[in-house]
Amino acid sequence: MVRGTIRIPGVLLLGITAAAMPGDRAGVLSAGGPLREPAPAPVISWHKDYNAALGQARSEGRPLLIDFWATWCPPCREMEAKLWARPDVAALAAKYVCVRVDSAIPSTTSR
Repeated sequence: MVRGTIRIPGVLLLGITAAAMPGDRAGVLSAGGPLREPAPAPVISWHKDYNAALGQARSEGRPLLIDFWATWCPPCREMEAKLWARPDVAALAAKYVCVRVDSAIPSTTSR
């Protein structure tokens, strides 16, 4: 569930809570048939280098989407599984230059 969006020119920051995402289900019902697995979701191309991503966003005239995360963060892991893996979210993310910033590494968050 998206709590809030902060818009900074060329940057989109999402504040997301750890709640079940709409459409989240283990399988998909086929027309009157048993559950079947959903098709594999498109993959979001994440940059790890903020400066490189920012440079690409500027050169291509696309906005920058920043995901602040940490390996120890349960909501971050839930977002990975339930939000970023969704086909509709991956399709929207393709409009942005996407970068992940590991908040557990001080050098990546002190900029």
